[in-house]
Amino acid sequence: MKKIESGRMKKYTFLFALLVFFAACQNKFDAPVSEEKLVKILADVHTAEAVLETEKQEVRDSMTRIYYAQIYEKHGVTKSDFDSTMAIYVQNPEHLDSVYSHVIRTINTQRDTIKVK
Repeated sequence: MKKIESGRMKKYTFLFALLVFFAACQNKFDAPVSEEKLVKILADVHTAEAVLETEKQEVRDSMTRIYYAQIYEKHGVTKSDFDSTMAIYVQNPEHLDSVYSHVIRTINTQRDTIKVK
């Protein structure tokens, strides 16, 4: 009887370990906002932050709320979606670094387009 229970226990332990393994291998970046959209949002956020740096503090606070609301609306996301997505990406700095490489390229492309005009 003990051998049967021991065999059953090993089987369940193996199945549990397999389940944990597959859960760990799932896409950890199943975030509310896609990576492509996140890059565009972050480019807009950093552009807005650069503009806000030139404003006085009392103006900056109210303008920050307005700019962020416009950015979320432009990209069709909520603040909650953005915050949740960033929380996921912050957990993996290497992937966040990759996202920011795209953000920098996007901002540089925008800058170069403005220079040409």
